Amino acid sequence: MSKDRYNLFRELIRSKMAEKRFSLRQGAKEIGISHTTLERIMAGDGFTIESLLALSRWLGISAADALEVADKDDSSAKLQVLLQYYPKLTSVFTQAVDLIAQGKLDPGVLNELANYAEFRIKEKGEDKA
Repeated sequence: MSKDRYNLFRELIRSKMAEKRFSLRQGAKEIGISHTTLERIMAGDGFTIESLLALSRWLGISAADALEVADKDDSSAKLQVLLQYYPKLTSVFTQAVDLIAQGKLDPGVLNELANYAEFRIKEKGEDKA
């Protein structure tokens, strides 16, 4: 697993734990791994296959995607993981593609979405700095 992919995986874990307002121990218990294992994973010390499988199930993504088994460039692999984790994104993008294909939606709306996402990402990045 690439460093970028590992960092994304850890961010998904952090995000879900924050969403559920879980401590490290609470998250580990729900995931089905020890809190020390989760602590090592979050510190960037790697994981076992068993931990990867438990985390993947908990996040609702496939272990294959988490391991980059699919032969894709890194960006599309990251996007696939995000789409699995945030099903609303899949729904919105599927609807947009369908409407564009039917001629009922200007494809420029995708640029608008990208511009807004870029703005929010920059805004959030500046908040953390």
